[in-house]
Amino acid sequence: MRDLAAASWLDRSKIIAFDWRVLRLARDRVPGIETAHLTIQHARDAAEATARSPWFDGCDAGESDLAAVKAHGGVEWSPHFTDVTPERMDEARALGLRVGPWGLSKAADIQRMADLGVFSSTVSGAELPA
Repeated sequence: MRDLAAASWLDRSKIIAFDWRVLRLARDRVPGIETAHLTIQHARDAAEATARSPWFDGCDAGESDLAAVKAHGGVEWSPHFTDVTPERMDEARALGLRVGPWGLSKAADIQRMADLGVFSSTVSGAELPA
């Protein structure tokens, strides 16, 4: 954060992390900084088989990692693109979450995300920053 502030980049930065403690600490230190909550389903499945996920910073929300993102104060869910489905997009919209998938590398995958409305400026019902 110190380096971003020194370079006057805080207003153009987004902190993304699988470990949501990082996101909480970033927001504590720089209120208003953009954050995105990274998720990957197979890691969540493994965590549920043993205990609560340490990545969720205490915000496990039952069966929905999207509800956990919202409970953690998140505004953007960043799943692996293979975890994005029409049903999960509907849930993200209902929760008012933006969706920023990661792992995209093929045109067909990018097109599938576009077809699901991921890149729409109104995915969550609110305008996304330009």
